[in-house]
Amino acid sequence: MKNVSVYEIATQKILTLLEQGVAPWRKSWTDKLYLPAMNYATRTPYRGFNQLYLSYFYKDPYFMTFKQVQDRGGRIRKGAKADLVFFWNWLYLDAQGEKVQEEALAKVRIPQPRFYHVFNATDIEGIDFVYPSNELFTAHERIEHCEELVKSTGANIIHAGNSAAYHPFQDFIRLPELQQFNSPEDYYATLFHELAHWTGHPSRLNRFPEGEPIPAFGSPDYSREELVAELCSAFVCAHCQIDSPQLDANNAAYLQAWINKLKGDPKLILNAAAQAQKAADLLLQPQEICL
Repeated sequence: MKNVSVYEIATQKILTLLEQGVAPWRKSWTDKLYLPAMNYATRTPYRGFNQLYLSYFYKDPYFMTFKQVQDRGGRIRKGAKADLVFFWNWLYLDAQGEKVQEEALAKVRIPQPRFYHVFNATDIEGIDFVYPSNELFTAHERIEHCEELVKSTGANIIHAGNSAAYHPFQDFIRLPELQQFNSPEDYYATLFHELAHWTGHPSRLNRFPEGEPIPAFGSPDYSREELVAELCSAFVCAHCQIDSPQLDANNAAYLQAWINKLKGDPKLILNAAAQAQKAADLLLQPQEICL
């Protein structure tokens, strides 16, 4: 049997959804009490791919490892299945290619994805989970929160025309007026997408190749950057408790394009999710709030 890499495991999880007509980064957040998926024992929210995947599939936000459940006197419901949480180990090499223990001494950093198993609270018995009171924003509060977040970034945003784009050389975002969108939620989700591109500027996260701030259309770098922007927008939408734009019957080409990209590059989803998390952190940092 062929050995399956961690990258391939993560990619297959997303491919299964895409092939069912679902883009998991397009999600409604306003139909439930919003809490990020987190480890209940440590109260640490999951990040990147883990936040995307676990919060899509589970309404209950709490997870624990088998040992954490045992240590707290709980037990796993008979027949329950664990899910995976992915994390990064790093291999540090010096200039001669020799392994070193300290990152400060490394000339090369090689990411090595790993995973461990967790159970959702719905499959854990014998533990009384404590949930906060309902903290959903009102419709007005959601929009107000979005506007405050956008202003806190300091991004140069120009409202004009009928299309949305980030212009890297002049470092500004061009966007249609809010009333031109189907809803305020669509407007802010689109703006968060463009703000994700904005974070890649050399003066911020420096995500683009030197001398070529936006990857060429159709290139592998372009596909990764678009996925980073999609995922970052989803993370920020979740923070603001607004719905991401939902797919409709005309989005078969959109889904198929991502299926083809992910099949061609199994590292794409984990790497893009990690970069999207950094972008979301940068956008949310002025408010001192982190996913």
